[in-house]
Amino acid sequence: MGSTPVEKDYIQTNILSQLEEITNKSSNLLVHLYTLKILEIILANNWYKLSSKDAWNLIYLANYLFDLYDVLKGTFVAHRSIKHAKAVLMSILERKDPLTVD
Repeated sequence: MGSTPVEKDYIQTNILSQLEEITNKSSNLLVHLYTLKILEIILANNWYKLSSKDAWNLIYLANYLFDLYDVLKGTFVAHRSIKHAKAVLMSILERKDPLTVD
């Protein structure tokens, strides 16, 4: 009677938008570093389910990860952000449905 585990989506897109708003309002480098660390933990633990997200939101997320990389270039967490951004973009390309301009 084993049931299959349900994949739960712990992080919604609006939370990532709020993180970006925080980093945009702050000139403190530590805020950017901690935000990127939070994003790295979220993506590494698969708490943000890429398969259930809109392609444009994923492109926006990848762009945000590249922006944070530019701020923290040379750090380990910045290098990891590039790997996550690549995984996000690859997940879009692996989808069957094409992107639309909507």
